[in-house]
Amino acid sequence: GAALPPKFGDAATMKTLHPHVKGRFEVWGSADRLKSLHLKPGDEVAFWTDGDSCIVQGMRSSSASEFEGKQGAEVMEGWGKKLDSAVDESTPLPGDALEGCDEDEWSD
Repeated sequence: GAALPPKFGDAATMKTLHPHVKGRFEVWGSADRLKSLHLKPGDEVAFWTDGDSCIVQGMRSSSASEFEGKQGAEVMEGWGKKLDSAVDESTPLPGDALEGCDEDEWSD
């Protein structure tokens, strides 16, 4: 396929893009969204577009993580907050209503 839809770029621009330059595509979107990714040379970026167009609706860096630069307890705190926000404490957990057995009823 082409790097840009027909009539989106002139002949000079098209020669700098795929398939003339393998893997080089032009997409259009928010510069602020791109800056927030903090990309470094060699990072891979995934884009999703508006249908079959070059207009970017969203993007993410495959190397970026919300835990990047954090260590130990900082990472666990981040995971803990995510898990806590996903739990609805008003709903009983599966198995809560089941009866168990006393410790002395366990057999060896």
